[in-house]
Amino acid sequence: MERFLVTFAVTRSDNHLRLTYGTLRCAAWVNGKAVGHFQSFADGRARLALRLPTNARHKLLKVRVTIRLGNQSTTRIASFRVR
Repeated sequence: MERFLVTFAVTRSDNHLRLTYGTLRCAAWVNGKAVGHFQSFADGRARLALRLPTNARHKLLKVRVTIRLGNQSTTRIASFRVR
């Protein structure tokens, strides 16, 4: 198993200050298969910690992070090639 950590800065669109509250939802896949993870959201940072299987080498890891605050939300999807 290989550890992988993804961190995204989360700021408000109106004043560009760190967003310190809201609801975080995350998902991660390696070649279309879900990967278990631990997620946290604090101090304007969304963190996603993964333990990738050893056969994930050279495959594509996709991560989706969604932050929801009230009736507004934003989503970011990022892709990484596992080394």
